[in-house]
Amino acid sequence: MLLLIRIGSAIGFWVTLLFVVSTAFLGAHLARTQGFQTLTQIQQQLEMGMIPAGKMLEGAMILVAAALLLTPGFLTDSLGFLLLTPPIRALILRELQKFWERAGKIKSSPPPGQQESQFADYEIMDDE
Repeated sequence: MLLLIRIGSAIGFWVTLLFVVSTAFLGAHLARTQGFQTLTQIQQQLEMGMIPAGKMLEGAMILVAAALLLTPGFLTDSLGFLLLTPPIRALILRELQKFWERAGKIKSSPPPGQQESQFADYEIMDDE
């Protein structure tokens, strides 16, 4: 809020008000568009029998972005627009996946065409 007041006093009240209102409308439009696209992709993955965990996290990030963009402020608007940028969301998802793998919460699935053994964590010993 302090940043909004300082920048607002430098550029003027009406320019600041115009900026805040326009970013809210633009952000709401972008969030709605991207949210519907993500929802469609989630439905497609569900129809194919896949678990759309990544797309659901992406949808959550779009929701957070929308909330940030509707909150007046330059910093919140910047963070909101960053979260609406698909490459930024993909980077965040990759980093979250790495974090969860290191924490042992999830295990990456094997590449397509390879099958994971249910005994992958066990050492196989041949005995006579």
